[in-house]
Amino acid sequence: MKPLLLLLTLSLAFADPPPTTLRPPSLPPFLASSLAQQTGQITALNSNLAGGVPSPRSTVFTTTGPTLNTLAVSVEGSYAATLVVQSTVDNVHWYTVPSSSYTKLTDGSTGAIAGAGIWTVPVTGMYERVTCSAYTSGSAAVTLIPFASSGGALGAATGTVGTAGGVTTAYVNASLSNSAAAVKASAGNVYDVTCANPDASSEATIEIFNVAAGSVTVGTTTPAWYISLAPGQRQNLSFAVPRSCGTAISIAAVQGHLLSGSTAPATAVNVCVGYN
Repeated sequence: MKPLLLLLTLSLAFADPPPTTLRPPSLPPFLASSLAQQTGQITALNSNLAGGVPSPRSTVFTTTGPTLNTLAVSVEGSYAATLVVQSTVDNVHWYTVPSSSYTKLTDGSTGAIAGAGIWTVPVTGMYERVTCSAYTSGSAAVTLIPFASSGGALGAATGTVGTAGGVTTAYVNASLSNSAAAVKASAGNVYDVTCANPDASSEATIEIFNVAAGSVTVGTTTPAWYISLAPGQRQNLSFAVPRSCGTAISIAAVQGHLLSGSTAPATAVNVCVGYN
C-alpha cells in the first residue's frame, strides 16, 4: 500500500465518531406546540371537551408541570362565546375547572370568562388549556401564563397562611369517600398529597375544601382545588409553594370527574396529606 493511502486509511479509522443528536421525548403534536406557544385565537367551538384532541381553532394550551399551580388568562377581542379552563394529568381525560374559582384581576369578581380582561385560575393538572364550550361569533385572543401562587389572586395582597415551619402533620385516610372529612379544623397549608384510586374501572376525584368539614355539602360546595384520578391511578404531588386554606382544610372523594357529583367512589380512595 502506498504511504499516502495508508496515512489516509489510518486517519479515517481513528477519526471521532459523528455526534449523537439527542431528541426530547415526543408528545402529541397539540401538546408539543403548547410548550412554546401560549398565545392563540379562538374562533370555533370545541366539540371534544372531555378528550385529548380538540376541534381546530377552539383551544389554547400550556403546561404547568408539578410545581406551577395557577394560570393567568388574558383575553382580548370581540366575541360571543363561552371560554372555560380545563386541566389534565394524562393528556387523555380533560376536566373543566369550576368557573366559580376564576378571579378577574381588574375588579376581583369571580365567575366565567366573558369579554376582555385578565383572570387567575387555580389548577392542578400537568397541562392546562382554555377552550370554547359554546360559540356564536367573533374571535378571542387568548394568552396563558402559568405561575406558582401562594394562595391569592395575581396582584392580591395575600400569601401563605402564617403557620410556623413546613410539614408538621400527616392526615392519612385509607377509605376516603363522599362524606367530607376534616384534615385541619383551622387555617393551614397543604404541602403534599399522595393518593390512589384502587378501583380498576372507575374514575375518582378528590376534592379539597377551604371550609370546615361540617359545612361542606359534597356536590354543592365548590372545592378550593381537586385531584382527578383515572382508574387504578396513583399520584404523588408536592407543592413548591404550599396550597393555602384560610378557614380550614377538608377533603372528600366522589366517583367520576364531575365536581357537581356526590356519588361515592366505586372503591374508597387512599390519601395522605402533608400539612401544617
